[in-house]
Amino acid sequence: MTANMYAVTTADPTPTSWHRFTVTGIKPSPPSVGTINLPGTPADDNASVGDEVQISGYGFSSDAAKNLVRFGGGKQASATRYEGGMPGSHHGWIYVTVPEGTQTGELSCRRTDGDGRWSTGGPVLEVKPATVVTAELHSSYNGRYTGPRMASNGYWSLGGTEEDWLLQGTNFSKLRIWEYDEQTAGVFWLDIEYGGHTYSRIMRAVSDTVAVPHRNRGEQSMFPEEVFGDVPAGATVEIRVRGHELTNGYERTSAWAPVTIGERPYYGSMYELQAATMVAWWGASKTIAKGSWLRITPGQGASTQMLTAPGLWSGVLPVGADGVATRLVPLTTTGTYTITNQTSGESTQLVVADVGPPDGGRGYGSDTQRDLLAEGVKMRVDGAEIDVPPGAFSADDLTPVRQYFSIRLDHFPDTVVPWDSTLTNGGHLFSLSVTPEVTRLLKPITVTIPYETAGRATVPFLGMWDPDSKLYYDFGVREAQIDRVNHRITYVIPAGDYASQAGGASAARAAAAPAAGEPGLRAAPSGASRAAPPPGPPQGRPFNHSFRQVGAVSSTVSTGGDTYTWVSPRSPVGDDWGVRVDVVTDPASSSYVPPAKAQEVLDVAVDTWQ
Repeated sequence: MTANMYAVTTADPTPTSWHRFTVTGIKPSPPSVGTINLPGTPADDNASVGDEVQISGYGFSSDAAKNLVRFGGGKQASATRYEGGMPGSHHGWIYVTVPEGTQTGELSCRRTDGDGRWSTGGPVLEVKPATVVTAELHSSYNGRYTGPRMASNGYWSLGGTEEDWLLQGTNFSKLRIWEYDEQTAGVFWLDIEYGGHTYSRIMRAVSDTVAVPHRNRGEQSMFPEEVFGDVPAGATVEIRVRGHELTNGYERTSAWAPVTIGERPYYGSMYELQAATMVAWWGASKTIAKGSWLRITPGQGASTQMLTAPGLWSGVLPVGADGVATRLVPLTTTGTYTITNQTSGESTQLVVADVGPPDGGRGYGSDTQRDLLAEGVKMRVDGAEIDVPPGAFSADDLTPVRQYFSIRLDHFPDTVVPWDSTLTNGGHLFSLSVTPEVTRLLKPITVTIPYETAGRATVPFLGMWDPDSKLYYDFGVREAQIDRVNHRITYVIPAGDYASQAGGASAARAAAAPAAGEPGLRAAPSGASRAAPPPGPPQGRPFNHSFRQVGAVSSTVSTGGDTYTWVSPRSPVGDDWGVRVDVVTDPASSSYVPPAKAQEVLDVAVDTWQ
């Protein structure tokens, strides 16, 4: 180092001249170390191995690598960054990473281009283990997010509101968000990554291992379930949590954890089981339709219950552990399962069937549930489903005294006696109705009707029972809409205009029994010809009579199926308009029709059609 200096020679009483001279070989003195990190806060004196420490002081080299820091225990590391203060002040900041093996102790610095001395009297850095945080969706969701507001998982939210969105992990209560409140523990960020975008929302620790959305703090524009709600079932997103240490400003993050988005439980598809009183709750056995969800709770005031159910879940399921009030179990496979409470010793059976026993039905929409018009609904009742898209109904149908829509899907036991005694609906009929009356359907509504295979000799058709004629009217559902694997028939109620019921009960009854060949419906007694026009809006019939007492109808004896079929040459490709004669082919049946007679009926029907 070189310095230019000046001196004055004097001869009393006045100076005589100035002299310039140069001194070489000067080595910089050790820096004067001031503070660590953020002075005057709890973050100024502690860090963990791997953290970057900010050190302020005077006399640092502007070349960061020439500043060497000695930590407690003798470990040394070079600075990686330098920031200068006010010009001419010689003040600045260096940044250095705490090396492995560092212990709590005084910090000292020296310059590698200096005189070799270390600074003294520096601040003490406390070295402490970094908080390790983990996070994933709570096990009550069985590793899959199911959708918002479908089941309670306990009274976690502020004000006693039931919460249904949980994380599980470690050290949640050891995090905070520096920007919001330096003092409040257990508040942290949840990051959700999907489609190349990351969405961040605030969570709140219930305990060190359970967290829920913080619904009364920070950004309120969107909560986690709303982000997940835009992701289709089967897709995978990733989540992680992050927050600052309680004693310093260092951010800790969990590893990214994948989450498979599961099917959302449909409204009306939840069935509760209280674990502590299983047999008293639903008896020795309970039958529930496939596609429903089992909602297991410990029971009022009960302690943690340990449950096993081979085939439904693996191992022992603790219900009530860590305050978790609910376990959601999707019922996806038919069969008989034994649920055993290992805590009490009692067991009960769960039978998962294609169709659940008739229990009256479900409704959606009320004075406090007014979102059907704007949001639509997906509802499942005993295996039957309805899917009403947003905006399916017209606001013009609302009345001054009824400013919201409600929809109901009813399930009735079979009490009908058809004209053709070989026809069966399996003991199940379903009806759909909307209040107020719908005169215009803006978007189609999808209805799915389940069926069981026992007692059926033919593939079912979707039929609507008419009590006057004792006939089923076939909706003309295409083969592609009959799921023979999962035993379901899907029908789309078409958009369009529907008649008003203002004509009274007699008009409604007449409308409920359309003539054979009406678009969308076909008269279907065994042995009769059945035309097959494409489905369309039923003409001249009120909406609430368009899907009334409907079931999956089959013959209990073998029939001719498509043997006696004629397809019109004018039929559009793929629609197969024409005539089919479905006859009983079992000679032992009282309804048996000889092949020649069946062909004769077909010929007459074709001549009539043409």
